[in-house]
Amino acid sequence: MKTTRYYALCILTLFLASGCYNDTEEDLYGAAVCDLTNVSYSLGVEPIVAASCYACHSQANAPANGAGIILEGYDKLLMAVNNGLLMESITHGANASPMPKNAPSLSACKIDMIKKWIENGALND
Repeated sequence: MKTTRYYALCILTLFLASGCYNDTEEDLYGAAVCDLTNVSYSLGVEPIVAASCYACHSQANAPANGAGIILEGYDKLLMAVNNGLLMESITHGANASPMPKNAPSLSACKIDMIKKWIENGALND
């Protein structure tokens, strides 16, 4: 009787644990079409950064939650672009903390959009 309960408990534990994963939307549903033809700060990059970074790196939250690094606003974001911190963090490079912290990484498309914006001169448009 104890053996049966033990096996049942093991199977239940494995079943429940198999539901815990940290896949990105892209991993789950496949890659969507990623349009990089007209990437801009206001229509592409800023919304990504606002949704993924401002919880810790806004003017209000950065002192307590974001190590004092502010990414809110073009001028502050440009500083992180120019010192390489933005790309190093979102691509999980060795020289920066992987971001977003305690969350799935940005999708490849979002990273590519930010990279393309930087390659095009990181304009405030």
